[in-house]
Amino acid sequence: MGHAGATDEQLVGEYNAGEAGALETLARRHYEGVYRNALYRTRDPEVARDVAQEVFLRVTRALPRFRGEAQFKTWLHCITVRVCIDHIRAVRSRPQLAPLDAPFDSAGATAPTLVASGAAPDEQATYGELTQRLDAIVEDLPDRQRRVFKMRHYDHMKLADIAGALDRSLGTVKAQLFTARATLRESLDPYLASSVR
Repeated sequence: MGHAGATDEQLVGEYNAGEAGALETLARRHYEGVYRNALYRTRDPEVARDVAQEVFLRVTRALPRFRGEAQFKTWLHCITVRVCIDHIRAVRSRPQLAPLDAPFDSAGATAPTLVASGAAPDEQATYGELTQRLDAIVEDLPDRQRRVFKMRHYDHMKLADIAGALDRSLGTVKAQLFTARATLRESLDPYLASSVR
């Protein structure tokens, strides 16, 4: 088809220009990597195949909006992580909140995730209300803070990887995450009292 030697970004451009075969080339090129990523996260081959299929469905819908701000492979990785998390959330009870203000190292490797598993059954209603409030606050964050916060706490990406994906300095990413967390702490304080400190 003449697509084999094209870069991912060239293939995206060709697909958006109406060349359907370019998407097939992208899918063949990256399917195995998406599947392995999904299998690592879900530990279930059948679920991983479903995730991979959903990833490429989302890619098909989202390609017209792909602007090359990150490499296609990085963008695809983020979509894969998002689909895996969506699946895991669909089959598990909503987890409880972990501290928002715990420290993180320069690479973000030791940063706590926002949520931790194991909420007791009698706490589910309380945490259900809390997480609904959290989701609303996150959506109201400024766009740059919201993207960094979601990539860190929803997609569990390291700060250095976020900086690379968004083409921002590590210091900028850390500052945006810090500000987002501060906003969340302040907004959630009436709900959390001492449980998030």
